[in-house]
Amino acid sequence: LPVEQQLDIVLKTRGRERIHTLLLSEHAEELVQRLPELEVFLTVKEVGEKDSLDLISLTTPEQFQHLLDLELWKQGALNPEKVLHWMELLLESGEEKAIQFIHTSDPEFIGLLLIKFLKVTTADGEPTETSDRIPAFTLDQYYFIHFKEKAARAVFIPFLQILYRIDEEGY
Repeated sequence: LPVEQQLDIVLKTRGRERIHTLLLSEHAEELVQRLPELEVFLTVKEVGEKDSLDLISLTTPEQFQHLLDLELWKQGALNPEKVLHWMELLLESGEEKAIQFIHTSDPEFIGLLLIKFLKVTTADGEPTETSDRIPAFTLDQYYFIHFKEKAARAVFIPFLQILYRIDEEGY
């Protein structure tokens, strides 16, 4: 079937059936990227984030940002628990998705996500108040990252490694 007809069929399905129908197509990525942002969000919420990773990995930057905009904010502030969860989902969606996110997101937004969970000092900077149990992390021996909680370390180290590899200056 032409992609337009496939899209019509996809839009008539819901939940797991929608994801299954999308992934059966040879044009799955195009179909996902033609879905309205709200339909992507509703599908992810209906099926569950972990079970929607294949769908999430195929979204456009705008669709993914829409998901984040609806999920991360609570009463005008970032919800740290949701940030960790969605950063983990981003990484589980594949390195290509994480790279796309880094390239297309506003650097200030990425900084806003990171500032909730880490503090950065330089090799010649002031000593920081950190726990001896969680040593500082560094990729370049100049910037030292101190994680505010253990869960953040597990999520953000892989993200920072990708960021450093593809955009050393931005890192």
